[in-house]
Amino acid sequence: FARRMMALWSGAASAIELSYPTRDGDRVLRPSPLLASVSEAIEPVPMPPDDCADRSYAETIRIAVQRERLIDHAAPPLPPGHLASGGAAVLQNQAACPFRAFAIHRLGASALEEGRPGLDARERGTLLHRALAQLWGELESHERLMAMSDHELRGSIERAVDAAIDSLRRARPDALSEAFAALERVRIAALLARLLEMEKRRAPFRVVGREEERRLEIAGLRLQARIDRVDVTDSGAHVILDYKTGEASPGAWIGERPDEPQLPLYAVTDTGDVAAVSFAVVRAQEVAFKGVAREDGLLPGVATAAKSKSMRDVPSWEALLESWRKVLDALATEFLSGHAPVAPEHYPQTCEYCDLGTLCRVKELFDRGPVSDEEIAGE
Repeated sequence: FARRMMALWSGAASAIELSYPTRDGDRVLRPSPLLASVSEAIEPVPMPPDDCADRSYAETIRIAVQRERLIDHAAPPLPPGHLASGGAAVLQNQAACPFRAFAIHRLGASALEEGRPGLDARERGTLLHRALAQLWGELESHERLMAMSDHELRGSIERAVDAAIDSLRRARPDALSEAFAALERVRIAALLARLLEMEKRRAPFRVVGREEERRLEIAGLRLQARIDRVDVTDSGAHVILDYKTGEASPGAWIGERPDEPQLPLYAVTDTGDVAAVSFAVVRAQEVAFKGVAREDGLLPGVATAAKSKSMRDVPSWEALLESWRKVLDALATEFLSGHAPVAPEHYPQTCEYCDLGTLCRVKELFDRGPVSDEEIAGE
């Protein structure tokens, strides 16, 4: 039996480590004759010093342990053409922290959903998105918007809001009581009316894409995305919009690790003549376009790339698109190559709303005191 077990262990892996006790109390022990066939030299583990007699058995083991440090922050690479789940969030998470992108989009890691009464911020944002998609499905163009009377416009807004609430109520009947739904109708209708007043100040356009599903590819990485809205001007240029119900700034598009690379991704992968990208901020505190354009006058309050302070004086629209493409190519290449160190872009801000703290354990590093970039990356 012992010989059979020895044979099984010896064939279990390409490198085998065997150990034996050197003492039993005061008795000196020798290795089993079965170890005589082991080709490697037998080196007994050094005994702990005599002054450990008063220590517990567990403490003695900890003192004598020989630690091995394995640095591994590279996942198996993915083949070119890989379709990643999560859409543009793959690149957003890769920029924020490569380990986050690996854990979420390859391991499928996520926090447990928490039950809460009513609608959360995400669901309220969904309501607004659905209402806007429904509204522009009816309006279709700037020309139609300008031709409608105030009464007709109010009717269109009410129909869009009702359709959005009915759609969400089918999924969450528990969260939308009549009283709460009535409050949401008033809130969303007011926001839509404010946005349309701003849209009236734009140059003529047609809405050609609403919640449009697209298959995108960047540096060999394929992504499934949903674009909130695409407009076409009279000259045939595309204006890509992303609705935001919270704070937003075009400054989130710049740098080697941009905070929000979605709109740059949509811009560089669009097959048309893209002339502007912008957040459409729709919230009680503010309704505004915040973006960058190739030329003046495309969107109220949106400057050209050369004039925009957020773009840090980029010389031209073409130079901006090229810089975005290089950054996105690099992020996509990182993800495909398996580059996955625990390296938050800004600590603790990057980690504040991340659900993976118990998996990456980055907080434990910082609790010890100042940490170098090499330690964060596991190097």
